Amino acid sequence: MAEVEFQVVTDGVGVITLNRPEKLNAFNFEMHRQLAAVLTGDELQDCRAVVLRAEGRAFCGGTDLSELGNQLGRSRTPTFEVSTGSEMSHNFRYARPVIIAAVQGYALGLGTLVVNLTDLVIASEDAVFGHPEVTHGLVQGNGIPRLCEVVGTRAAMSMLVTGRRVPADEALRIGLVNEVVPAERLEERAMEVARQIAANQAYAVHMAKRFFYESAEIPYGAAVQAGYRVMRTAQLARRENGANFQW
Repeated sequence: MAEVEFQVVTDGVGVITLNRPEKLNAFNFEMHRQLAAVLTGDELQDCRAVVLRAEGRAFCGGTDLSELGNQLGRSRTPTFEVSTGSEMSHNFRYARPVIIAAVQGYALGLGTLVVNLTDLVIASEDAVFGHPEVTHGLVQGNGIPRLCEVVGTRAAMSMLVTGRRVPADEALRIGLVNEVVPAERLEERAMEVARQIAANQAYAVHMAKRFFYESAEIPYGAAVQAGYRVMRTAQLARRENGANFQW
């Protein structure tokens, strides 16, 4: 059975499922490999919105520390965590569809990083986030830049150096999630948002997502000028009915 599954459920909407519930969906190398294959696959790129969900009572308990420990025993450099974390950040950001996390239960350590790498987050009332790496003598270095982007430096520092767990209501307050809903409505609400996005033109959705991230990486004045060019490109694509338009 695949540990990461993908399916297109309706026109323009797909679902990625983390499927290692017996380990609280903690990531081992094989899960990293399978998720990378899904995020870079052609089938996913054709979607406009994708829901990232998980089987079981937890979204993701983090990194499989038993596998990480075995690797550290063989090498002083934990390439499992370093190389795969960097690749994951790139794959989420440059995937064409908007990716919506539907989070239940624990999303800790690497689980919080995965949540932060998605574009929108719907959390159930029982969701719990946090970076407990310091309590194990570790640091989630790959996740720090994105955590600061999402919640700001003060909240990020508090999470990183205390290792404390952040409940759903606080996660909403600090901007870690977009919405908090009752557990029984979690996947229904995530799919509602996905369908709302998928109702829009594919080229416009892909363009908006890509420029959203690109604009944050260049100086303000240059971003404004680039924004005008993006608007003109969208207008041209609209006149051409978006036929075969790629961004």
